[in-house]
Amino acid sequence: MHEVSSPPELEAVFATIVRARAGGLLVSGGGFFLGQMDRIVALAARHRLPATYSLRSFVEAGGLMSYGPSQLDAYHRAGHYVARILKGEPVASVSQIAEPASAPMFDWRELRRWGIDERRLPAGSIVRFRETTIWSQYRWQISTAIALLVAQ
Repeated sequence: MHEVSSPPELEAVFATIVRARAGGLLVSGGGFFLGQMDRIVALAARHRLPATYSLRSFVEAGGLMSYGPSQLDAYHRAGHYVARILKGEPVASVSQIAEPASAPMFDWRELRRWGIDERRLPAGSIVRFRETTIWSQYRWQISTAIALLVAQ
């Protein structure tokens, strides 16, 4: 485990991890790491380190995978609570909404880069940034057109 608290330390820690021939990287979601998100994702890609992140924001930035919660959802829930309180509802009566379980999230481009077949992902996984093929986008229209041509 390597702790990093400043941007200059990132390069050194990545170099140490690579020299140690680590099989992967686990990145927590503290404030420092969020501020360095794009840099961390780029360093992991440059050093060919598969990385798991504690927050989904990292996958949105191009990271391989995350089992963490969605910060955006948390902000929406917090806003909902604040709105209820500002409308006059007593704080004690505002019941908290249970945080939904986090489904693992993956970046499709990174899955391809690492040669990971989607069929090997855990059930319920969310795959972002999947390329849309003409077939997947217009499957029914193409099938209908072919059926009509064959029927004639």
